[in-house]
Amino acid sequence: MLLHNRTNMGAFSRFNKSTPKNDGLPFVNGRKVTVNHGRHNNNSRRGSSSLTIEEKLETIKRYFACVAVVICLYLNQTDSVDYSVAVLPESSSSVGNVVTTIPSPALVPVPVVPSAPTPPATTCTAAQRALLLKQLPNSAACHTKFHSGCSFREATSGCQNPLLARTFFANTQDFKPVSSSKVPIPFTAVIVRWGNNNIPLDLLRIGSGLDPKYQQMKEWGKNNDACRAPITTTTTMKEGEQPPRLPPQVVVLDWDNPMSISGYGYKAEGLIIEDKIKMNGGEYIGKKDSFTTLIQSKLGVAQQQQPPPPPSIIHYLDLVGRAGGYDYMILMELLPELLQHVRFLHFGYNEKDNWSSPSYTLQKLIAHLQTNGLICYWSGDEHSKYGLWRITDCFLDHYNEKNWSRIQCVSGRHADVQELATRMETQFLTTIQRLKNRSIGG
Repeated sequence: MLLHNRTNMGAFSRFNKSTPKNDGLPFVNGRKVTVNHGRHNNNSRRGSSSLTIEEKLETIKRYFACVAVVICLYLNQTDSVDYSVAVLPESSSSVGNVVTTIPSPALVPVPVVPSAPTPPATTCTAAQRALLLKQLPNSAACHTKFHSGCSFREATSGCQNPLLARTFFANTQDFKPVSSSKVPIPFTAVIVRWGNNNIPLDLLRIGSGLDPKYQQMKEWGKNNDACRAPITTTTTMKEGEQPPRLPPQVVVLDWDNPMSISGYGYKAEGLIIEDKIKMNGGEYIGKKDSFTTLIQSKLGVAQQQQPPPPPSIIHYLDLVGRAGGYDYMILMELLPELLQHVRFLHFGYNEKDNWSSPSYTLQKLIAHLQTNGLICYWSGDEHSKYGLWRITDCFLDHYNEKNWSRIQCVSGRHADVQELATRMETQFLTTIQRLKNRSIGG
């Protein structure tokens, strides 16, 4: 037996468990070559696991710092913080679409700090622009003065019923008029150039939250707006119950009215009439914010017995009646400081009077309204089921051809009408899809 042969014993010893694990260093004459770990030899330390005490302490500190960050992020997952990723369809805006949430369990979640409501996305996609051009085409009629066949004129010339806005403001669950400090304030509407119809009474009813005392009031005048069917509700107040809101305010501003409003005895709590305005003089024209000052003075008088609300908050501004072409001048010059606080706007577009000036273009006005947070739409008639076609960020060149038509705008900045802004954008998306095979005035 040759078990004690030195050669065999050397081979056996290389597989013995007590032999250190080969770390890649060569053996010469049966002995492992060692490396000089000199303190100042940086190159010789590469690949070595030997660290100084200071380096080991630094590594430990970094490790515990990372652990602390992970623990803090984990503890911050409270208060319904959303850590998911929202993905929207590419061809649509963020309003009226289903949002798909994709959780990211493999990633360390980053808390999203809740922020104030943002306006609905108003980017106009190529598909939306194509549908708008198809439904409201650039026809020869739009280039002919006073032609009733222009697409956007035809779409808005029938019954005007801002149904979404009226329903929203009437619903006491949807809309709660409050100041910036959350103090209840009256619903406030301003009508410029009244057409002797029942719109002031309609807005009093809506602004009261459908208080029965306004429902029972006699309709006014011979020009009642048959397009505006009264808003109804399934909940009714019982006699003696506290009204759901403060009494509403409706300010009517008029000039050169052959049928004096006050002379017809149109009186109601909250109705404020100023029908002696002289637009031909220098009292208002040419003076920036002259209408802002006038409106604020009327609202201040109306609040005699209680602290007045911020007079700059106008929930509903209507210029559609008989504004006589002053719409552009009023919005651009006579009350620009008020626009940023307007929640809903309804106005007219035409080719007469002040609108006839070449410098007064719809594109300029829409851009001005957008800087004040207002998103604007063509206001459809009853034949389109009161459809809406967005103008803001979807402007087509032939819209600058001046034709008589109507426009609705909603504020995208204020939380109290965020739901209305969402509904109007949804109505726009619904309209262009529902009527995608239809051409108006083409």
